[in-house]
Order: sequence, then C-alpha cells, then structure tokens
Amino acid sequence: MPNRTIQEGKIKNRIPLALLIALPGFILFSALAGITSDRFPPPAAPRPHYAPGEVLVKYKPVAATAIASSLSRSGATIQKSYKGVNVHHLKLSATTSVAEALQTFANDPAVEYAEPNYLRYAAATIPTDPFFPELWGLLNTGQIVNGTSGTAGSDIHAPEAWDITTGNHTVVVAVIDSGMDYNHPDLAGNVSPGLRYDFVHDDADPMDANGHGTHVAGTIAAVGNNGAGVAGVTWAAMIMPLRAGNAVGELSVADIVSAIDYAVQNGAKIINASYGGSNSSISEFAAIDNARQAGVLVVAAAGNESSNIDLIPVYPASYGLDNIIAVAATDPHDNLASFSNFGAGSVHVAAPGINIYSTRPARQTLWNDDFDDGNVADWTTEGTNDTWGLSSSTSSSGAFSLAVNPAGNYLNNSNSRALAPPLGLAAAAGSKLSFVFTGRSQLDRDFLFVETSTDGFTWTNRTLYVVNSSGSFIGAFANGISGNGEGQWYHGIVDLGNHDGQSSVHVRFHFTSNGAVTDVGWFIDDIAVTAAATNYSGSGSDYRYMSGTSMATPYVTGLAALIWGFKPDLTYLQIKDIILNSVDARGSLA
Repeated sequence: MPNRTIQEGKIKNRIPLALLIALPGFILFSALAGITSDRFPPPAAPRPHYAPGEVLVKYKPVAATAIASSLSRSGATIQKSYKGVNVHHLKLSATTSVAEALQTFANDPAVEYAEPNYLRYAAATIPTDPFFPELWGLLNTGQIVNGTSGTAGSDIHAPEAWDITTGNHTVVVAVIDSGMDYNHPDLAGNVSPGLRYDFVHDDADPMDANGHGTHVAGTIAAVGNNGAGVAGVTWAAMIMPLRAGNAVGELSVADIVSAIDYAVQNGAKIINASYGGSNSSISEFAAIDNARQAGVLVVAAAGNESSNIDLIPVYPASYGLDNIIAVAATDPHDNLASFSNFGAGSVHVAAPGINIYSTRPARQTLWNDDFDDGNVADWTTEGTNDTWGLSSSTSSSGAFSLAVNPAGNYLNNSNSRALAPPLGLAAAAGSKLSFVFTGRSQLDRDFLFVETSTDGFTWTNRTLYVVNSSGSFIGAFANGISGNGEGQWYHGIVDLGNHDGQSSVHVRFHFTSNGAVTDVGWFIDDIAVTAAATNYSGSGSDYRYMSGTSMATPYVTGLAALIWGFKPDLTYLQIKDIILNSVDARGSLA
C-alpha cells in the first residue's frame, strides 16, 4: 500500500468553523432609515422632532394690544422673548396641540410666522472606546488598519445609526459558535443571565477555548461607549452564548440542532451562524425551519472558498428558508473579499470581513513542558518495548523533544506510554492540550494516540485535531496518527473541556506497533495545557484581528438587533426586508 501523508486525514459528519472569515451589487449599511420606507408604516420615533406644547412666533410690527389679543385667542403665554430676532417662545395650553396652534397662528393677521420648537440632537455619535479607530467596518475614514488603508465611507455607517438608537437589552441574540468568554470586560454587561449552554460537553459552561465565538460576539454587541476596548454594532443586546464548536472550531450538526432548539425555546430573536459546511442536513434544515415558525431570524456566513454557492452550496446559508440572511465579506474599499463566496440567488448582502478587530478570550497556561532543560523526571514511561526518551536530533524549539525511540527506529510489537505529571483542572474552564509533533510510522498499522484519565487506570482515547504550520486545519484523528508526517511540524490540539472542574487529570501519549515494518516514530515538543483566565490587561492583548465571512456575519446580526430593539413589533421578514432594501448599491459587487 503506498505511503500516505498525514494531510489525508478526513472529517466525517462535522462542520469546521470557517475562519469565516449577494444579491450582487449590494453592501450592508445602516438600515434604520429603511423603517420609514413606503413598505412599512413609520414607527413611533424614540426621539421627538419638536418640543410638545411649545411654538416659536414672530409678530408683525403691530401694537402691543394686538399681540395680547392674539395670545388670548390662542390660549398661549410668553415664556421668553428674543429681542434680536423679535421672536417669542410660547407655551400652549394643555388642551392645544402644536398642530392646532400653528393653524391658529397661520390665520392670525398679526403673525409674521409661527413654527414648532424643533429639537436637535448631537450628530454622528462616536463612542469613547479607545480602539474604535480600528473598527473600519463601523466608521471608515480611510484610516490605516492593521497595515491596510481603506476608502472613506466603505463601512456600515454605524454612527448615523447610533444617532437614532444604540440598542437595548430586550433583544436576545443567540451566538452558536465555539462558545464565548463571558467574563470579558467588553462583553460581560451584555451576556444573557442564566441563558447559556455548552452542547459539546453537555454542561452550562460555554467558555470559549477557540476564540472564534468571542470575536463574533464582540462585533455584534461589545459594550459601547464605556471607555474601554471596542464597540459592537449594537451597544446593548443580550448575547446568549451557545457552544457547539470545540477547541478547534469544529461543530457537529447534532450540537448545532441542539443549540438552535435551545435558542428558540429560550426567547432568542436572532441566531448568528458564523459557520458552514458542504453537506445538506435534513435535521439542521428542520431546526432552522422551526426557528422560522417561531419568528427567529438566522444570519449565516456565505463561506470562504471564493466560489459561487448557487452552484456549490454552503449550509446553512444555502437552505433557502426566508428567515435566513446569507452574508458575504467585503474589504475596506467595498470590494468583495478575495476569499468570500458569492451567489446571485443564494447570498443576500455583503458586510466588512477583512481585518476585523474584536474581543479575544483571556487564556492562561496551567502547565507546559518544552523539554529544553533535558529533564523528564516528572514523566512516567511504561509498557511493552518502552523506548520513550529525549531526542537531541529532532526538536521544534530548543535542544530536545520527547520521542518514541530517540535511538533509532521504534520496535515491533510495541505498546508503550509516556505519562505527563497529573494536572489540576479544578478551577479550569475551556481547557485544552496543545503540542507540536513530527515523524513517521507504518500507515494504518502503527499508531500514536493521546489519552486522558481521571484516576490513572481507566483511559479514554481522545480525538486529535491537527493544524499544519501555516495554520490550515488538516483533520480530526479519532483513531490515532499514522503515516508520513515527517518534513514539517504539526500542531495537535485536544479539547479537555470535559475535564474542567476535575482536580486530577492524567494525559499520556500511547504508541502501538505491529510485527512488520518499523520506522522513526514520533517526536513531540512544546506541550502546554491552557484554560480561560480572568485577568484582562485592557490593552491590545484582549483583542485581535480576524478575517472571513464569519467576521462579516455579525455586522448583519448586530444591525438586525439594533432595528428590532428600535421597533420591537416588526417580524423577522420585515427586519430582513429593511436590511436588504436599505443597502448601498456597489458596482464593485456586480
């Protein structure tokens, strides 16, 4: 059988979170103005146009008795007079409306003009958040962001929207993703109390071990104008964090369906779905259709394959249900992002998706070993043909790595283990194991496994998620690693979230070989166990840039939350139509 490389690992029945990251020719902008379109009756404005019970009147050059007679007929009294312009600020009687008073004064021969006491509001609300200039998607002045300049106006016009409303906590937004750092100071004030769940580990702690979901949540609803960090599209919505993605951002349809059902049952109005996959699922379709019947809007990423999803669908964006808005990504010049999918029949709108700055989870290292001190006294090795030890010939960093057999090829009929010192995860949340590895073993015959235990006797084989040196996801290996991985170092990740809260957790590397071909084996380096932290610097380390249609999708979700908070009686179809009928047309997207 020909030798095969590790890159050929496959994932079945799972949807990787695309670092996700239109109607052609359209780009998202602040659609609040669309509420007053002919399609829907204007809502009751949250801020009045003029002061009730007051008018401003200028009289002609008439006698004082004529002015007194005019005031008597109108039932108004003078509050203040402005001599420079000869205008009087009048207070109306409680039974007289502004419209009635204006009609009376219009028929009064002594009056030169009368008008309402119009109200003015501060224009272009700019928040005090110090990293706001990095948020080109909200306000693009042509500034340089992460080394890239933009075009002024290529944004969603957020400050103009904030002049009307900055959102409120009546709108619940379910973020189905890799979880969320609900302790982050820019998110904590907008997290739905008591409504959160981790469907990966079936518990009530959806702490984010990946970072994708926290970034998405920050774009939707980071607390605005608080003098810290960034601002979301809406400054005040209730985020419902629902973890369906593991530590490497892989979601199963079963967990997605569970999360959608939870969101519907617990009052979410909007679901953000910054993920996608190529396989249509009857169960997922049914869950979103059930959400539709409950009046829930689903905003979904179009995907990052630079392809036409009319021809090559991406789900859930391509289901065609009328409660879905499918979102493509644009750059800071209103051009379609190079990675973004598109489709005249499948994609509805585009939004900023490159160099998007948003919230990042705080992480801490609970234990690590890079073997550079040449000491493995705290490790235990055992088993048949146990040849585990330190290699000085192959390492990712420093002088040493942990090797199946540092002296040469591994032995036939091996069944050996290398056990790390016990880990204390009693206070941990969102914990994961990461390491780098390289090497080679007989394909489909000789395997390296990662296993965990809570008692040191009963061991569970763990799925190993592998990423290459350039950051591309290779695959999920549920049954061990074998084949040719030599030539580069790979990153291995094991989600340890199921062990959060346990005081003693054991991790081991387990190698097995048959009685035929032997090879160089495997080399392991730079091992670390990390978990969520609660110490935030308030600096850039709490935030990061990401790109993808995943990053574009929460702009639309946040806008939908703004509109729904402003006009709560609208249906999901009205919200969708307002957004799609109020976009900026861009020839660059044609």
